[in-house]
Amino acid sequence: MKVLIQQSNGKKMPVDLVGANPVTVASLGDALNEARWVRFDFVRELTLAWFGGHGIHVYDSNGKEVAFWNTGDYSKGNADLKDIQESMDRHIREGGYPD
Repeated sequence: MKVLIQQSNGKKMPVDLVGANPVTVASLGDALNEARWVRFDFVRELTLAWFGGHGIHVYDSNGKEVAFWNTGDYSKGNADLKDIQESMDRHIREGGYPD
């Protein structure tokens, strides 16, 4: 099975899941259910997800949450997608997560 993952530079990269552990894929898929924006950190092999609000969740390949942080303007109900994308890009570029 192939999926497209959007990289931090905006390009979409096909990822082949053939041979991947189906439990792992299903668990990560379950963790990402209803995510509004998802990015993949290829260096650390982590998936970053935003479900709304101000929180960014980070998952390993098993779907276990390994990091979390908040971002955006707290006077708004949800952070702007631009704020979310910039925060994810900064974390991917600079590292320092998971703790």
